Amino acid sequence: MDLAEASRLLAAGRTDEALVQCQRAILAAPSDLRAYHLLATILHQQGKIAEAAEAMRRAVALAPASVPLRVNLAAMLGQLGKLEDALAELRQAIHYGGDLPELHNNLGVTLEKLDRLTEAAAAYRRAISLRRDYPEAHCNLGNTLRKAGKIDRAAAAYRLALSLRPTYAKAYDGLASAAVEMGDANEAIACFRRMIELDPQSPGARSALLYTLHYCADQDAQSLFAEHREWDVRFGGAGRAREEPVHCGDRNVPAHGLAADRNVCPTKAE
Repeated sequence: MDLAEASRLLAAGRTDEALVQCQRAILAAPSDLRAYHLLATILHQQGKIAEAAEAMRRAVALAPASVPLRVNLAAMLGQLGKLEDALAELRQAIHYGGDLPELHNNLGVTLEKLDRLTEAAAAYRRAISLRRDYPEAHCNLGNTLRKAGKIDRAAAAYRLALSLRPTYAKAYDGLASAAVEMGDANEAIACFRRMIELDPQSPGARSALLYTLHYCADQDAQSLFAEHREWDVRFGGAGRAREEPVHCGDRNVPAHGLAADRNVCPTKAE
């Protein structure tokens, strides 16, 4: 009864009360796997990650062959920065669960965080070999290859991810970064524009677009100004008491000539 009540309270968002009921259930049945699993879930929702991981360890001890429990424990250990411990849990999950693509992808994520890029890439490739249409694994492989300086291959991995999921914002972001490193501002701009189409209220994508536009020879001062005004309308104008003076610097004026023209552009009347 205590465990059922704890689950009901958790679903209602009453985590403190759920915790009390769950602890009662554990006192009544110290070997109840479901109780430790629920305890870990409650503690995790409360932000008590270390305590949640300990509760999940108890659950794993009661069911060592449970792949979902080991994956959950690995995720909590990762949040605590205990990456080697997380890696060990994931390897055990693969041992018990077999060649599941999700497990190899998670293994790759942990290896990447440990900066073991060659092993991470191998894990992502294993995930892809088990499931060709796995956009997350392709994107993660792209991230690892880019970190390793293999930019062309990273871009190819991002494009594969996008061919599988054309609305995958993270893959567009990765491809944009690869394009910038390859000196292809036009492709980077196209990626950022697509990200903005997918999420018009993303300040990060719009800021990245504005920055990259300065390196595109096709952009003139008027179009750049329009893009900056669009950013300001969406993110910078709320609550402004008055408009700031308009600055009309010419991007094509050599640096040594800027000072002579500093007063040419009038400000708006107050």
